[in-house]
Amino acid sequence: MDSRHLTPEQIRHLTYIPSSKPQDFTLDENLPRLAKNWQFVPSQSTASFRFLDNLPVELRHIIISQLDLVSLYNLGRANKRSAELLYSHLEYNAIITHAWDAFRGALSIRVGHITCRELYKTLCTRNCQGCGDFGGYIYLLNLKRVCFLCFTEGRFYFPVTKRLACRKYALEVEDVDKLPHMKSWLGDYSSAKIRIIGDEVLVDCETAYNAALKIHDSSQSINQASFVRELHRLRDWARTNYEPLENPDLPGLPQAKEREKGLYLCDEKAGNPHRYAAIVPAPWFDSCRRQAERGLHCIGCRDLEIVPFHWRRKYTAESFKEHLRECGQIEKRRHRKSGSRKAEDGDDDRAKKRRRI
Repeated sequence: MDSRHLTPEQIRHLTYIPSSKPQDFTLDENLPRLAKNWQFVPSQSTASFRFLDNLPVELRHIIISQLDLVSLYNLGRANKRSAELLYSHLEYNAIITHAWDAFRGALSIRVGHITCRELYKTLCTRNCQGCGDFGGYIYLLNLKRVCFLCFTEGRFYFPVTKRLACRKYALEVEDVDKLPHMKSWLGDYSSAKIRIIGDEVLVDCETAYNAALKIHDSSQSINQASFVRELHRLRDWARTNYEPLENPDLPGLPQAKEREKGLYLCDEKAGNPHRYAAIVPAPWFDSCRRQAERGLHCIGCRDLEIVPFHWRRKYTAESFKEHLRECGQIEKRRHRKSGSRKAEDGDDDRAKKRRRI
């Protein structure tokens, strides 16, 4: 069967949408359950809102597009007419309808400086900005569209504490204080349900890295400076924290206090709860058709966890055809052997690109 000529019916038989949402425990699953804004708005207002009502429609829409999320949230509660004007705005309406979790998530972690236009643009972005796959999530700290594999395993797309940013990228506290930041929301994150305390200041990993590049000129210089700092830090720890306490198991030997994790243990990939602390699922909004798509899963990749056959990858109808050309046709609910050889030989371009991220 030629994948280029698949009918919509054939694509439906070769793909599926999970019957239940995977329990990833991202930011949205830790926020309180709130009704969407429009449920508080009556069918008709009884008062005007002169500031916006007196403006031409085009100018009004330009102003709303440039407002940040905090201002939009407050404006929607000024009076009934102001809420009506907001819901008549196409960009705002699309956000509230299809990315409500992104809106309230941004407010909760204090990144409400994002504008309506910026969030709408990300909502209308289809592909992951890390690997090019269909992106089913929004990373709120730097407002990028990402896929599951990139935000759980990629080099960037997750926040870190200020202290870790200083250690990892050889930055001074003053440098990190200037970076955009968020406040963590109390809850359990990742499939392991690891607890994160609330109101912890976190900075974006990629932004911190770019700031370090301006200081150290190259990635190699950053690594060298970080390595030297770690050596000094371990030396200082050994000098100040190795106390001559009696070891109950070995009397007469000194006992050391526990030290911080080494840098190589501070990420822990998918098990790092901070990787989920600024992530919300969000469909792709097709602005031309005014429809939202959440992506399809390949039935031939079900239960597999090796790229390019990973079951968490998502597709549109068109990108699914490309997936079949790349990995082979599906027979008996599995890709042909010729397709699976690509995963074994490591020839998949997306896998290579994801490893570099």
